[in-house]
Amino acid sequence: MSKRIGAHVRVIEAQSGAPAQFYWSNRWNRVAGIVDSWRESGEWWDGEEEKSYYLVSLASGGCYELCREAPGQWVLSRVLD
Repeated sequence: MSKRIGAHVRVIEAQSGAPAQFYWSNRWNRVAGIVDSWRESGEWWDGEEEKSYYLVSLASGGCYELCREAPGQWVLSRVLD
């Protein structure tokens, strides 16, 4: 089960470009691992940029889906139970 969030968040990226930490719920959350990653092209015919998605696990527990919509622009898409 998951809950849609859709909120813009601040992200500190690793050198690979994957999220290393993100700010959510009034605290920095450290990413312990990347569970999965993928890209979606979106509506390219309308000029929409490719988006990168990361399903991450946290050191404190829980799984979160983060989306990089553009360089430096991140959205917390979903929280998974």
